[in-house]
Amino acid sequence: MTIDRKKTREQLVEELVQLRRRAESTLDAFISASSLILSVEGDQIRFVKIDAAMPTYFGLDQQSMIGKTLQELAPIIAREYGVLAHRVIQTGEPIHDVDIQGKVPSRGGETVHWRISCFPVPLPDGRQGLGVIGVETTDMKRAEEALRQSNQQFQTICQGMIEGLLITDIETKRFLRVNSPLCRMLGYTEQELLQASVKDIHPPEQVPNDLARFQAAADGHVSINESRPVLRKDGTIFYADITGHRIMYEGRPCLLALFRDITERRKSRMALERERRTLQRMLQASDHERQLIAYDIHDGLAQQLAGAIMQFQVYEQFKDAKPKEAKKAYDGGLALLRQGHSESRRLISGVRPPILDESGVIAAIAHLVHDPAFQHGPTIDFRNRVTFNRLAPVLENVIYRIVQEGLTNARIHSKSKKILLSLLQRRNRLRIEIRDWGVGFNPKVLPENRFGLEGIRQRARLLGGKCTVESTAGEGTTIIVHLPIIQRETSDDQPDTPERQNRRGNGPQ
Repeated sequence: MTIDRKKTREQLVEELVQLRRRAESTLDAFISASSLILSVEGDQIRFVKIDAAMPTYFGLDQQSMIGKTLQELAPIIAREYGVLAHRVIQTGEPIHDVDIQGKVPSRGGETVHWRISCFPVPLPDGRQGLGVIGVETTDMKRAEEALRQSNQQFQTICQGMIEGLLITDIETKRFLRVNSPLCRMLGYTEQELLQASVKDIHPPEQVPNDLARFQAAADGHVSINESRPVLRKDGTIFYADITGHRIMYEGRPCLLALFRDITERRKSRMALERERRTLQRMLQASDHERQLIAYDIHDGLAQQLAGAIMQFQVYEQFKDAKPKEAKKAYDGGLALLRQGHSESRRLISGVRPPILDESGVIAAIAHLVHDPAFQHGPTIDFRNRVTFNRLAPVLENVIYRIVQEGLTNARIHSKSKKILLSLLQRRNRLRIEIRDWGVGFNPKVLPENRFGLEGIRQRARLLGGKCTVESTAGEGTTIIVHLPIIQRETSDDQPDTPERQNRRGNGPQ
């Protein structure tokens, strides 16, 4: 409202004091407030009264400024003052807490900031004047700008980090600041995370443990948490290395945590560990196979050869003195040699049958199905629906060994009366199915010394295939293997050597 010109000086002073207090209470920081009275005559704004607290912004003392116009001392400031002055004079209403700025010539053209309050004041000569209470806020503005730039730099650094950054209030456990990488890791927006707390980003069963780790870091202990499970918004889990440091943020004790996503690294490490275990099992299986071959040689071929040697020694001893006894020993030794030859062919066939190299894997499997070892067990129904002719040697060997292992397992363990063996080609994929209707078992629980199924799985995996085993107690077992078909290259064909001719019976015996 318009101030009554009849107000006493004491009333005006009291109003100035109240207005100054109001101005001071609204300032964030100041050294000292200043008050002055201006006369406004058209575009001319002239100093009428200046209090002793007024800093010498214009390079003049207090008395020298009386009567000077603002336009003379600081024309840029005068324009902003002019707008405010005419508004106050015209409306009669005070204006509080307005920020203005201008360049002051006496300070080398430096830009200076003030926060002011303006109100109408009657002058002694009856004219309407302008009362001003103000404080210089230049230093505060500089501090605010430095803080803004610092925050901007901090924000740039935070968003440019690979690690996720999270600042959490130690008392409330709520999040105060996050960066974009952490938002991407967790699948939340920044606004959603700022409404969350520690318990919201960890699996429920891990929350007590993680809260204890949080408190340890908040108490100043070194906090380096490796491979911790972290809960995404969609409920999935990823793993992170988390380091925590106690800091002061916005005047509150907080915990600064950095998250490094190690999910892929963890997967690689686990895959490497699986490969190590697989290699160990494959070596054990290989050693087991060598032991079986050694037992077969010791109990069969070696005994037959030893017996033949003994018979020929008897022949040498009796050939002159006892021709009939010598002839009998000779025939016995020759019979043992023939048995040893058959046994050696059986052993070779068990490791890698010659027919596999000569005629291919289908012929080798057909030969295996009719092996005498399978004649006294379940009936084998062999169904062949493939169109390929020859495959890469390594693939033919893997297919043969998978079928051999599967049939052997079914014959020995299933107690089934029949076995289905099916080979089906679909474009460049081969499907092998070995099924029985026997006792079944739990595929997830196998004795440590049973290498057959594990050998099938690993052979399939090493060639880019997949093996699945389905079994139910009392209903039987089905082994299904999918393999990519790799055709035989010209370089895979071996030269027709005399040894190969001998094996076929086309060369000299």
